[in-house]
Amino acid sequence: MWIRSQDTRLIIDADKLLAREVLGILGKYEIINIGENTNYRLGIYSSLKKAGKVMDRIHYKLNNPEETGTTVFQMPADENI
Repeated sequence: MWIRSQDTRLIIDADKLLAREVLGILGKYEIINIGENTNYRLGIYSSLKKAGKVMDRIHYKLNNPEETGTTVFQMPADENI
């Protein structure tokens, strides 16, 4: 699935997504795509619950492509979750 990062600087064919706490920053959570040599940050959120909601949106789009019609998923800003 093609995903555009929250900061709009990256569009990636993401296939291995992970929501985790940002290392060294208490109370911040990121969604990353795990690459072979590099992990790409796609978005950062103020809670694990918000990151989970974004993962739910991605999951929905993957399972319902005929409903969404979107070929690139835009990572939402934290305040829009």
